[in-house]
Amino acid sequence: MAERTARSFTLVRHIRWKLHIVGHHDAAHSTFLAGTWRTSSAEDRAHALARLAWDARDRPLPRSEAGAALTLATRLRRNAREHDGQGSGPFMIAPDRTADPVVQMRAAVLLAHAASRDRRYGT
Repeated sequence: MAERTARSFTLVRHIRWKLHIVGHHDAAHSTFLAGTWRTSSAEDRAHALARLAWDARDRPLPRSEAGAALTLATRLRRNAREHDGQGSGPFMIAPDRTADPVVQMRAAVLLAHAASRDRRYGT
């Protein structure tokens, strides 16, 4: 897979910033975040999701959001946890060009929220 790009790191920063400013529920329904994720490439979204899943791998997900976003976040977090300790390089996920970017963005918010429960925001 390709290297992580500045754009993928920006997606992660935007998620964490919005989560910090308005909270989990409002961030999950942010038109700014939805627009940012829609205009980004599938590769950048995959890299951002992989990073957030890795950060959230040992933390519980918030259960307030149901549906496809929670299912995706749960699967990615589980995959990151299973990858932990295998010594096979950084956790990566394959880009999915058919996935709904808004569902991916909401899953990213859930993962960022889970990761931030025990530590401060940062990149």
